[in-house]
Amino acid sequence: MADDEKFTKPRKCEHCGNVSPMQILFTHSIYKHQYETIEDDTYCRTDEDIYSGFLCPACKQVVLQVLHTCDEVDQDDWFTRTLYPQPETIGKYLPKAIHSAYEAAGKVRRIDANAYAVLLGRVVEIIVRIGRPKVKVCTTNSRTSRPEVRFPRGWWRWPMDYDNFAM
Repeated sequence: MADDEKFTKPRKCEHCGNVSPMQILFTHSIYKHQYETIEDDTYCRTDEDIYSGFLCPACKQVVLQVLHTCDEVDQDDWFTRTLYPQPETIGKYLPKAIHSAYEAAGKVRRIDANAYAVLLGRVVEIIVRIGRPKVKVCTTNSRTSRPEVRFPRGWWRWPMDYDNFAM
């Protein structure tokens, strides 16, 4: 390890999920000054975007992030956004049971492909169990004299109603 290498605090790699200090490959700042005049007084606001590239020691992939700063805002309100790789947002709108099962599968994805496949199968089973509407089969339709399937009203909204579903 060279003396000029700098490392971050432990952070999560969006590629493999590893949490460890990452090597800082580069940083680049872009400043934007905005001037505003109010009653003959001129005010200046400085926004800064700090782009950083990090190297994950586990998977040797690059993570690109940007830190948005502003001199008018407290440092606690600054925010960091990952530009590459884009974080997965698939679980953002899923019910909690499906989301937690999908997160568990994602954690073992790079470790063991077989375990990942088994856990994805579990996700599919939960989706089928939660999303299956209760179906009533009537004996016959009086007009056509064929069996008829009737779904309850609002069955297409059921996956959204299971946010508090627990396994």
